[in-house]
Amino acid sequence: MAIHLPSNLYAGEAERFNMMPHVQFSTQLLAQRKAKDEAIDNYYKDLPNTINDKGVRDRDIPAIAGVKTQIQEYWSKNKDAIRKGNTPEALALQKMYRDANYLVRESQNAAQVDLELGKRRFQGGSEHIFTNPEFMQQQQSHDLPVGDPNRTPIDLAHITLPPKPFEVGAVLKKYIDIKPDEGMPQIQAHPTDKYYNIEVTPKAFGKEAKTAVYERAATDYENDPSFKNHIDNTLAKNPQQLKGLSELFTKEYGHPIENEHDLAAAYMLSVIPKGEVKQKLIDSGLRAKEEWNRRNAITSRQSMERIIANRGLYTPDYNPTTGNSLDEFPDVEIQNGKRIVNGAVFNDDGTPYSSKPGNADIYVIKEKVPANLIASLKAAGIGDIGAGVNIEVKDGIVIGVQTKRNGYVSRLAVENAQKKFNTEPLKGTQPQFGRTINTQPAPAKSKPTQAKKDPLGIL
Repeated sequence: MAIHLPSNLYAGEAERFNMMPHVQFSTQLLAQRKAKDEAIDNYYKDLPNTINDKGVRDRDIPAIAGVKTQIQEYWSKNKDAIRKGNTPEALALQKMYRDANYLVRESQNAAQVDLELGKRRFQGGSEHIFTNPEFMQQQQSHDLPVGDPNRTPIDLAHITLPPKPFEVGAVLKKYIDIKPDEGMPQIQAHPTDKYYNIEVTPKAFGKEAKTAVYERAATDYENDPSFKNHIDNTLAKNPQQLKGLSELFTKEYGHPIENEHDLAAAYMLSVIPKGEVKQKLIDSGLRAKEEWNRRNAITSRQSMERIIANRGLYTPDYNPTTGNSLDEFPDVEIQNGKRIVNGAVFNDDGTPYSSKPGNADIYVIKEKVPANLIASLKAAGIGDIGAGVNIEVKDGIVIGVQTKRNGYVSRLAVENAQKKFNTEPLKGTQPQFGRTINTQPAPAKSKPTQAKKDPLGIL
């Protein structure tokens, strides 16, 4: 049997609950949540557009646009977490926004710096800034797009200063690889010891080294404001320094200083260390020369004695009591350093002279021809000798004369002429021909460039 329970068994007489107000309240909450979410969505969607990129450099626009795109993409991908707020995603998005604004401000500041630098390029007194190699490197880094890890902005406060003071030591570091060569050794007399000289080997720059110095100095003048200021305002305005550097430049490069680059090169040549000059003692040769003179004097004496003793060998019927007027030539300098001493002919080194066989090659003017020789030739009918004679010599002995009008006269022919001369009636004592063995020659003369040896050692 079925049991039918009354419909109000549990509710009793309770009134039915109206759900409509609660539903409406819930709907309002949902609408508010949706409006909030839409507001958040719109805020983050428009967040990149709130970045004020007015006044940025053109070269930075692509980088800034790229950052805006990254913000939008990150929001779209993580918006559920971002909406909750105070989540890692929300914090990361806020950092991206701050970074984007930093890039914009960095670009705007860079644009202001570029504008200021542009003004200074056209103003006087700032040339050193833009020719400074360090600034050029800063400019390259400054010109990179914002966001580039290699970019470093220019700080105007550090480029408005005047050029740094010139320091020659800093400049010389650029020339440390340039070395001078050893020049030609020079001989100087020892101040206290005549038997020694001092050999001095100076240092000098070769052609390649001088070319390198010139190129670097000219480059530094164009690019180093401190160096340029030193050349223009210290050296060029000092007449004494300028004169010395001009003389140095002319010596090294072959012409006077003509421009600033020449002056810079001359200055660097004057300050680059050349190292110590080599010096060493060397034998002056005087001791050996004195010994040579001593021995040569002995040899010359012996040669003269042999010449005097052998004069008769060239005259078969030589009469030692008569002699030969060919031995009476006076002491005189003749051509090519040869000389006649006591009737004998010597080379410039004191050794006896010999002509080529059959060649009377030494000319003697008439004033130096012995009077007895002229008289004997005249007595033999040879006649006037003219302006002079040529003599032939063998081992220092005159063995014949060549006259212009009457040809060659040998030593024997002179002996015969002397005999004829002695047969003529003369008043007074008969002449004596030739010289005696005791006659000594005069000292030898010396040329400026070469020491001459006296045949008899009379110094």
